[in-house]
Amino acid sequence: MIAKSGRLSRREPLAAKSGGMRQLTRDTVTHVQWTAGQGQFELDDDRRRVDRDTLWRFLSTQAYWGRWRTRSVVEQQLESAWRVVGVYQSASGAMIGFARAVSDGAGFAYLADVYIDKEFRGQGLGVELVATMIDRGPGASFRWTLHTADAHGLYERFGFTQPDRTYLERPGTPPATR
Repeated sequence: MIAKSGRLSRREPLAAKSGGMRQLTRDTVTHVQWTAGQGQFELDDDRRRVDRDTLWRFLSTQAYWGRWRTRSVVEQQLESAWRVVGVYQSASGAMIGFARAVSDGAGFAYLADVYIDKEFRGQGLGVELVATMIDRGPGASFRWTLHTADAHGLYERFGFTQPDRTYLERPGTPPATR
């Protein structure tokens, strides 16, 4: 079972006042930290904590969706991401999971590069990672999209469904390797 706790940091101005207390909206969230596994793991959207070497190692060797990328492409994607969330072992600080989002910052986001290291799977950390990215932060009210070949069940838990007839897509092609 996953034990959960969290902290959402928010910025002014606040959305409204009610009964003398200020009401905050999710779109004012500026920083999220969440603990899971009875304190054994931390989820954090502070991009300064991302272990770029660990991220590169996973994406270049284990991610079926990302092995075409070069290190410089991964760095560019990390730098230009709207939001990132890492999963870290509390005791060591080692990064054991990651998710990245691309967004207009107002109403639409694309979820990418979601993973939990193999040895830590099966503990609910993938669920906590997706929840932290899409429900515990500034994009909670957004329209979210993603691509996956093997994790449909995970994403369906968060309301992802097959697109309707209004959704069109022009598939990209990986750059030619030299």
